[in-house]
Amino acid sequence: MQINKMVGYMLGNSSHVVGRGEQWCDAGIQVFVCANQDTARAILDASQKESLEPHIVWTTVYRVQAKNINIDKFENDLMWTTQGDKIFVDGPVMYREPEIMTEQRLLQNARLIRPHFSRLMNNNKRKVR
Repeated sequence: MQINKMVGYMLGNSSHVVGRGEQWCDAGIQVFVCANQDTARAILDASQKESLEPHIVWTTVYRVQAKNINIDKFENDLMWTTQGDKIFVDGPVMYREPEIMTEQRLLQNARLIRPHFSRLMNNNKRKVR
C-alpha cells in the first residue's frame, strides 16, 4: 500500500538517537511505525516493565513523517516498511528513563514471591514420590 503523506510515531533508545529533520535509517531495513501516539506509548510502557527475558527497552517516542512511502503491512495500529530512508523525524514527543531496580526493591520482591515458590516446590515434591 502506497501512502502519499504518512505521519506516525517511532520508538528509540540510547542505541538509536535521531535529531529533528534527520532520516530514520538506511533503505532496506524493516521498521515499524505506530499509527498513533497511544500505541507508541503503550509499546514503550510494555518495554520498560520488569521482565526476565532480554528485550529492547525503549525510552523515546518520536513523531515522524514520510512522503510516498510503501507500507508492506498494517496491523494493530502498526505500519511495517522497508523504506526507513523515506522517514524523517519531526522531533521527540516523549522521553522516559527506565526505572532501575534497587537492591531493596529486589529483596522486597523476593520476600513476596518466596511463600508462593515454597508452596509450588512442596507440591511438586509430593507428586514425585
